[in-house]
Amino acid sequence: MNVRRRSGLRAWTSADGGAHWVPALAVPTGDGTYRVTVWNPRVAAKGRVSIKVEAWDRDGNAVQQVLDQAYALRPVAGPCLTAV
Repeated sequence: MNVRRRSGLRAWTSADGGAHWVPALAVPTGDGTYRVTVWNPRVAAKGRVSIKVEAWDRDGNAVQQVLDQAYALRPVAGPCLTAV
């Protein structure tokens, strides 16, 4: 997909193996890329987060990518913010 023709991007995260997906904030940076911010859940034990991204262009082309278990979580006292 040509970066200059890309017209949208959406992202989600899942901390339960893909059973539930939580929308992430995707903001265009103005140079053809996006900054995606997610809220990680509070976990009592170690866990892993999967990421799903969907992008499309003005010509109607689209792509969806799932990164299964993209990164690990450590136990923390509360939710934390992560920018990817």
